[in-house]
Amino acid sequence: MSSTQKILTYAGTIPFWGLAVLMLSGVTALPVLGLLEPLFTGYAIVIAAFMMGSSWGSNLHKRTSEQTIVSLMSNAQALLLWLCLVLVTGPVHYAVLAVLFLWVLWQDFKLFRAGCIDSVYWLHRRVVTAIVVIVLAVMAGATAI
Repeated sequence: MSSTQKILTYAGTIPFWGLAVLMLSGVTALPVLGLLEPLFTGYAIVIAAFMMGSSWGSNLHKRTSEQTIVSLMSNAQALLLWLCLVLVTGPVHYAVLAVLFLWVLWQDFKLFRAGCIDSVYWLHRRVVTAIVVIVLAVMAGATAI
């Protein structure tokens, strides 16, 4: 993993915690960008879809015994993500997104074990997922009140 990839990986967490801090501080909108809640959830959905695509791509490059399972899980994740977008809001929305990020991480763990993901990427992947899941859990808790 190059230094540019590491920087981009960690920079991807900035909208999560940055928007969460603003929302928890009572800010509801930003000039030009608009309401924070749709910005936050929209970003979370885009990143979740990106991570699902990354797992899909890692799975396609190497033949593994679990290739069919990973492919089916990726499709199930995408459908759940879509349902999350159209059916749920508030704390449940954040909780479902957190579960999805953990599910994709578990899928990537299977790919790591199969040799499709290297140990450096796997290390940073876990750290970034932890940051994102913690922010989503905080948002779920804060909006449930």
